[in-house]
Amino acid sequence: MRLGLSIGLTYLSSQLIGEAASRTTATDAANAALSVTTWYGERLRELAQVARIVSDNVDSPAMAASIQGLGPVYPNFTVIELVDTKGVVTATTNGTGDLGAATAPWFAASLLKPTHQSIQKTASGLDWIVTSPITGSNGTSQGVVVGSLRISVLGALLKQFADGTSGALTEAYIIDSGRLLLYNSEWIDITDPAAMQTQGTLRIRDESPAAVAAAAGQSGTVRELDYQNDDVLAGYAPVPILGWSGVSAPPAGPALAAVGDEARSAAFPLVPGINVVAGFPHPSPPH
Repeated sequence: MRLGLSIGLTYLSSQLIGEAASRTTATDAANAALSVTTWYGERLRELAQVARIVSDNVDSPAMAASIQGLGPVYPNFTVIELVDTKGVVTATTNGTGDLGAATAPWFAASLLKPTHQSIQKTASGLDWIVTSPITGSNGTSQGVVVGSLRISVLGALLKQFADGTSGALTEAYIIDSGRLLLYNSEWIDITDPAAMQTQGTLRIRDESPAAVAAAAGQSGTVRELDYQNDDVLAGYAPVPILGWSGVSAPPAGPALAAVGDEARSAAFPLVPGINVVAGFPHPSPPH
């Protein structure tokens, strides 16, 4: 009876610990997705604020001078541009380069509403474009504010969910709608677009079950081999505003180590317990 009870408790404890580990990784993935969503929403509001400020002054030389000094005010953008309705850049926070709004497929729509672009390869490296329309006091379109977000910021957003609950390093990463890798928490010090692409940005496709499920809008946890062929307990969640997905993937062994520890600790009392029972003299049957 004692043997059966101990085995039963061990099984139940193992189940509970496994479920707890799964819940934790799922929560980490959901929180990572929420962190990216919240941060992105703040950047949209910043760009909309710029659009309101420059209304009726898109072509003003004084406004161009003011915009040029705004770079440090908006550190999450590598560059912000004012573009008129013909696609001409009239002001920029960075004198080098042009984000190519005039020939972009999103330009016409951007004159009427905010647009969201995923991270894309460009001639200069990588761009993550977001836009906000400029509407004049007469209600007509005057152009668009175009911003290129700083991709490396994703590292800090993901790193806070990459500490691991069991002391093991947890990998947290973001993939796009096509399941292409965008950024990994392990790259937190990588800011150069070429280095990001070497690591895997827009080059490695995640074919794991977690990535497939998250791309379909699902959330949850699954034990799997990740895109690096590591055995992980992957939590996953969508980032709806961008069509992306977040994955939190601690190594499966450390994440579930408590299950094995629990099983071993429960097994040790069994041997002496069995020996004691076996050592008792059997009572003689009554005469």
